[in-house]
Amino acid sequence: MQDLSLYSSEKIYYSYKLAGLGSRFIGFFLDTLILIGIYAVLAGFGAAVFGILGDVSQTVTFITIAVLIIFYLLVSFGYFIFFETIWNGQTPGKKAAGLRVVRKTGEAVTFSSILVRNLMRIVDALPAGNFVGIAAISFSRNHQRVGDMVADTVVIRDDQTGQPILFEAGDTDPELAEKIRPRLFMVDEKDFSLIREFFTRMPYMKPYHAAGVAEKIAGGLASKLEFQPGEIKSPIVFLKTVGALFREK
Repeated sequence: MQDLSLYSSEKIYYSYKLAGLGSRFIGFFLDTLILIGIYAVLAGFGAAVFGILGDVSQTVTFITIAVLIIFYLLVSFGYFIFFETIWNGQTPGKKAAGLRVVRKTGEAVTFSSILVRNLMRIVDALPAGNFVGIAAISFSRNHQRVGDMVADTVVIRDDQTGQPILFEAGDTDPELAEKIRPRLFMVDEKDFSLIREFFTRMPYMKPYHAAGVAEKIAGGLASKLEFQPGEIKSPIVFLKTVGALFREK
C-alpha cells in the first residue's frame, strides 16, 4: 500500500495511505449494488406508470421514457455527488470499504472538486467496464482515475470505525483550562479550524509525524496566547483543551 506524503499550506507534514485498485473496487461494487436497487425501483415505477396509462399516444410514451432516463442520469451522478458532499468525501460504499476522497493537498474535498471528479466518470467508463479509470488507477503515481487527476483529488484509506471524537472531556486539563480561559478571546476561527483539521487527520498519520505536527501547532498557539516556553507539557492535551473551550463559547 503506497504512502502519499505532503506538506500542507501551513508547512505541516502529513502522510496518508493511498487506496489501491482492490479496495476502490470493493467500495465501487458496494455503491453499485445500492444503485442497482434504486434503478430497480425506478424501473418498477416506470412499469407501473405504463400499466396505469395503458395504450397511450406515442408522445406520452416518449415523454415518460425521457423522464425515466433523466432520473436515471440524476441518480447515477447525483448519488456520488450527494454522499461525497454530505459525508466529507465518502459514499456508503467507500465508508464500508474504509475509504475517503480528499484533495491532493490533504485538505477536505470541496463541492467543486466532487462535482468535477464525478462528472468525469463518463470518461473513466470508456470504452466499457470503466477500462480507462481502471488503467489510470493501476498506472498513475497516486492511484488516481481520470476524474481524480482533473479534480486534483486522491482516495485514501480511512480505517476509522466512525467519525473522529474530538475534544473529549477526559483529555482536557482543568488546570490548563483555567489558564487558557481568560486568553480565549485571542483564539479565532482559523485557529480552531487548524486544531480540528489536525485531530481529523491524526488517525491517518504515523505517530511520530502526529507528535511533530501537534508540537508545531501547539507551539505557535501557545506563543499567541502568551504562554512561556516549556509551560505546555503535552501539545495534544493543550490543543484538545483549547478546542474544547473554543467550542463551548
